[in-house]
Parts: sequence; structure tokens; C-alpha cells
Amino acid sequence: MEENNNENENERFALNEYWLLMILGVDAPLQGKGYGSLLMSEMLKNIDQDGLPVYLGTDKNINVMFYKRFGFKVLKEIKIPNTNLTLWYLLRKTQNK
Repeated sequence: MEENNNENENERFALNEYWLLMILGVDAPLQGKGYGSLLMSEMLKNIDQDGLPVYLGTDKNINVMFYKRFGFKVLKEIKIPNTNLTLWYLLRKTQNK
């Protein structure tokens, strides 16, 4: 059921062509050493050449802060009823000039 909700959010926020960032992760012992930022920077550089926005969802506030550093803006924050879970949907407009 959650997958269907995510698909609906994807279609709602990104009505045109876009990149969808599904997973970006760094093994816990290697976090905080710049590997995630390096991966994100390289990925966004390539995506910007396409002239398309990037869309993603996350359930971790620390990830929201990370993505904001790269120009992502929160489109929607959803608190899941009867849980401690929150989902954030973010979009980064193309930086292609």
C-alpha cells in the first residue's frame, strides 16, 4: 500500500519528465567522510546536463537536511497517523542554465 501512495505523490509533484532518486546510501562506518556528498554532486552534475528536475522521498529528517544542501526543497511533509513516522517529498529544479 505504501508503494501506491509513493507513486501517487510522484505523479502529483513531478508532472513532467524528471529524475527519481530512489536510493543513495553510504555504509555506516564510512558516513561523515564526504562520500555521500561526492556521490550526490556527481549525480546532480550529470542530471543537470539533461535539464530535468530531481524528485525524491525520505522518511528521515537527517536526510532532509542533507538534500537541502544540494538545492532540494520540501514539497510536502506527511505525518503517518498512529505512528511516529513522517514522510518528506522533495524536488530540486534543474540547475542547467
